[in-house]
Amino acid sequence: LVKPQDVVDNIEDVIYHMDDLVSNHTQTATFILAKMAKQEVDVVLGGDGADEMFAGYQRYYYYDLIEKLQKIPTPLRKNFINKTLADLFGKRNIYKKLNISSGLDLFWEFRAQKENRINRFLKPEFSNLDKTKEIIQQRHFTKYFKDFADYLMKVDFDSWLVDESLIKSDKLTMAFGLEERVPILDKELVELAMSIPMEYKINSKSQGKHIFREAIKDYLPDYLYHKPKTGWFSPAAKWLRTGLKDMAYEVLSEEYNPDTKEFFDFKEIRSILDNHISKKEYGLNSIWSLISFQIWYKLFNK
Repeated sequence: LVKPQDVVDNIEDVIYHMDDLVSNHTQTATFILAKMAKQEVDVVLGGDGADEMFAGYQRYYYYDLIEKLQKIPTPLRKNFINKTLADLFGKRNIYKKLNISSGLDLFWEFRAQKENRINRFLKPEFSNLDKTKEIIQQRHFTKYFKDFADYLMKVDFDSWLVDESLIKSDKLTMAFGLEERVPILDKELVELAMSIPMEYKINSKSQGKHIFREAIKDYLPDYLYHKPKTGWFSPAAKWLRTGLKDMAYEVLSEEYNPDTKEFFDFKEIRSILDNHISKKEYGLNSIWSLISFQIWYKLFNK
């Protein structure tokens, strides 16, 4: 069992081995798992790529649903449909997403931290989200596409998978000389998966990867075949309120890293952390990004 103290004891080593600014609160768990695995084997198999090839993430279900619902006349969509969806899916901002017609804007709405949150703690002279969006536009959204869900899944394949998921797996396993191979990303399987229409991949918002599940059904026990998708998570949001609280307040203080005062409003960061701990607002993603940056900056800018 990974406990909060394990995060405290290992987080600097994790960020050192990551070397780059990739922030994910599961990194410490991956690091510890790799350390234990190396005691038994030299090579392991990972499942990276299946979600981005076979529509495993819930957002692909919503991309597909939004695209279908946008075919409904706007007046109807703005009234009854909006309220029904909000009630059905518990998505208070479903109206905004339902009426986004730009692939980039829809991607941004689901995949980016929101400007109003970032601008609370990042000083204006360093906040250039328009430029970030422009870079994403140039890299991924210059082509015409007909299918929202399929295209946005391929954008994840070219960005998130490469720049976050695979980097994390590779660097944190190789920290112990453990080699993780990813058989699902076999070239021929990737080419096959990319040629399969989205309708064969999406079956529900709780599962996804329908055709992939069907293909390997004979090898899976029933309980696993019918099990809803479960991600690789850690209870970091809860840990910040308990065993990681002292570490978080220390790392997110002006005294921890005086040089970063030029970038951040630490009073506002303290407010975000306070509000998360008191459950006034959920702030895990911003808090963890800031913790990762603070430690990274201290390690590599001595």
